[in-house]
Amino acid sequence: MKQIKKYETNLLSRYITLSILIFFFLTNIFLNTIIKIFTYLSYLFLSFFTKVRIENSILVLEKFGNFIIIKECIAPSAYILITIIFFSLPIEYKKLFKIYLNSILVFTLFNLIRILFLMWTYVSFGSSFYENFHLIFYEFLSGVIVSLIIIFFLKKEKINKIYPIISDLKYLIKNIKLK
Repeated sequence: MKQIKKYETNLLSRYITLSILIFFFLTNIFLNTIIKIFTYLSYLFLSFFTKVRIENSILVLEKFGNFIIIKECIAPSAYILITIIFFSLPIEYKKLFKIYLNSILVFTLFNLIRILFLMWTYVSFGSSFYENFHLIFYEFLSGVIVSLIIIFFLKKEKINKIYPIISDLKYLIKNIKLK
């Protein structure tokens, strides 16, 4: 009986956390904060290559025009996907949260590097190279990277043969007692 209660508590905790985090990643608090951080870090990075200033959250480059980091650059859908996958796995909550935080940090770092690389490409090689690389990242590489991050952390923690949501549904169906 104690095992059932432990699993149910874990299940409830995971799905409540999942709901809160999905809501958080869709709020302006998250998006505006990370956009400001990425804009400032981009400013620092670009200052090595060209004269740049920030005006109203817009990166103004002296010879190359402007960069605006928008919501789509932040990729909230990737954060949500990572959140859904990890919090729908029946893993002990503390271990799950550690894995999840590490995966979010790795994705955020990748995302920042992607943005900086695209800006560097624009400054160094012009808009046509930028457009090509941007399209490659947007259409293909970003999804692959998110998948690889998820797979890496699952393999690293030796999490096998557990399926998001399905494992919980199987458990619930098996343990529902009809009156």
